[in-house]
Amino acid sequence: MPNQFLQMANESLKIKETQESTYRGLSTDQKIIVIGASAGGFEAIKKIVQSLPEDFATPVFIVWHIAPGIRGVLPDVLNRLNKIPAAHAYDKEKIAANRIYVAPPDHHRDRSSLSAGRC
Repeated sequence: MPNQFLQMANESLKIKETQESTYRGLSTDQKIIVIGASAGGFEAIKKIVQSLPEDFATPVFIVWHIAPGIRGVLPDVLNRLNKIPAAHAYDKEKIAANRIYVAPPDHHRDRSSLSAGRC
């Protein structure tokens, strides 16, 4: 599975050239992975993160739709599965390589609320 995932990720990692893609310095050639899932996607998220090599440089963004008021434990779970640091993203956070950014419960992230860093 790891090789299949990485092959699919490499084929689908294209950022559309729009004005938004240069927002706050994010270049059109910077690659990111975005994963979105409903509550039922928990196992799939775990499998994907588990399959990533420890030196995977592309930043990963995860939005997991769970009910408001539920404690956000996804970063803790992901940190036990892989050495790539996972944490809840916060507003204006600099995007860095080899990181997993998780939207807090009942929040959704868009690229414009994070600051583009050099990966």
